[in-house]
Amino acid sequence: MPVTLWILALLPRQSLRLSSTDIWRIFGIGAIAALQLVAFYGSINMQMLGRLICFFRDRFFTALIEPLIFRHRVDGVELLLGIIGHPRHLLYFPGRSSL
Repeated sequence: MPVTLWILALLPRQSLRLSSTDIWRIFGIGAIAALQLVAFYGSINMQMLGRLICFFRDRFFTALIEPLIFRHRVDGVELLLGIIGHPRHLLYFPGRSSL
């Protein structure tokens, strides 16, 4: 984008002399915009991981609740797979075991 601005400024033969304060202001605005984009895409990433964690926990709770609804015995294999899959969310959020 900055290259495009320089080309557009040079076409009508205008000078692009900027003071150092203007350069720092432009740099600051660009830094704020970059931080906003990082935060935005980070929040999208956290949202997707939150949905993925709900998907991981779904199997465990289904293995517990389904026998109550359909009145049959708890399938040990399904329950074991749910328990094994449950701690995987710690890999996505290290140090945050409250999720």
